[in-house]
Amino acid sequence: MSENKIRWGLLGASTIARERLVNAIRSNGGHVASVYSSDRGRADAFADALGISARTTDLGEFFDHCDAVYVSSVNRLHHAHVLAAASAGKHVLCEKPLATSLEEAAEMIEGCRSAGVILGVNHHLRGSTVNREMAALVQSGAIGQPLFARVINAGVLPSHLYRGRLTDEPGSGIIFDKATHDIDLLRYLLAETPLEVTAMTSDVAVESSSIAQAVMSTMRFPSGLVAQTFDAFNVPGSATEVVINGTEGSLYASDCLSGRPAGALKLVMAAGERPIPLSHVDPYTEVIRYLHRAMTTGTRPLAIGEDGRIAISVAIAMSIAARSSNVGPKIAISF
Repeated sequence: MSENKIRWGLLGASTIARERLVNAIRSNGGHVASVYSSDRGRADAFADALGISARTTDLGEFFDHCDAVYVSSVNRLHHAHVLAAASAGKHVLCEKPLATSLEEAAEMIEGCRSAGVILGVNHHLRGSTVNREMAALVQSGAIGQPLFARVINAGVLPSHLYRGRLTDEPGSGIIFDKATHDIDLLRYLLAETPLEVTAMTSDVAVESSSIAQAVMSTMRFPSGLVAQTFDAFNVPGSATEVVINGTEGSLYASDCLSGRPAGALKLVMAAGERPIPLSHVDPYTEVIRYLHRAMTTGTRPLAIGEDGRIAISVAIAMSIAARSSNVGPKIAISF
């Protein structure tokens, strides 16, 4: 398969597909060939706005037009749609969270493996220039042994995104939406997976929703490193940041948790601090670039199905901890 011949189908006429993925695919020489929605009017409006020729409410017809599928349907449908794409022999990029349960995630991973197709997960923060440089510095030993980490990923949820995030459907809410990004990013930056987590949520609401709007967590990793995360839908004016403190110095990243090619990074040592020069690229474009290369050369996507499954594992443990009647229980993570 040649990279500039890859035909993509969009399984879900979603906001993120419209705002991020169509451009990312086209920027990498891919062709957005078709869009699927269960609502024909929504499919037509989406396709007309973005210049996509084929649109359908029939999955069989949809798969006839593509080599790879981006699944951004509602979270509860990821399982069925990924398995359908795999059965049709299509490579898959699935929006996070990969699934709403570990059982579903395992079935999706096995279904794609058995079909001989790639399963990537859109943990796009791995594609951020800031985060990739930070990971390289940590792995090079620039700050010595990492001891602590902190992620602040708070802001205000735009009203047009309420429908998909402020519901009581499985896989909805602040933990599955934002905290899964933090979890995967920490694993990427630190090259290790947390063992236990404790968490508390806030009930201060956006609009009239009863769904938790914010969560704070603390995680312990096998090396002994302790990490904190703060995610929120209801904090205007908050700046996103990632901090990693080590035995020899610290890394401070700002404005690095969006889908924009933006952010700053500095290394602070006892002798002083220095900014890290960065040449920004769009993180979603990087996700697709890695996927195209995986399809054509067999290399690894930025995030694979197993990465998505582990993020769900930690998110489930975080949810259990937050619901507990005991303040601050440490919940072992079941993989």
